[in-house]
Amino acid sequence: MGPVMERMDKIVVIILKGSENWPVWKFRTKDELSKWIKRDQLAQDLIVAKMDEGPINHILTFDTAHDMWQKSLTVYDKKSEDIRNQLKQLGEDMSDRMLSPKV
Repeated sequence: MGPVMERMDKIVVIILKGSENWPVWKFRTKDELSKWIKRDQLAQDLIVAKMDEGPINHILTFDTAHDMWQKSLTVYDKKSEDIRNQLKQLGEDMSDRMLSPKV
């Protein structure tokens, strides 16, 4: 029986089953990973290009566009923080996970 394959947005995804299909999985995944890294770098460049030096200081330590975006949300999107503070005034305690925006 050959490797298990699924179709995702015109990309053939080979599911790693174990050592029997490792070489094929590694070869195919390496190519897709390379494409993902290039797209992530473009997204990082876009985020950085649209920021002044001050805001960039908040994201300097992050390695992915997703992490840069999430940090920017926590610094500048005060909705979750405002809701949390209002609930605390009412005696409720909400965790960060419960208030995290779904992306």
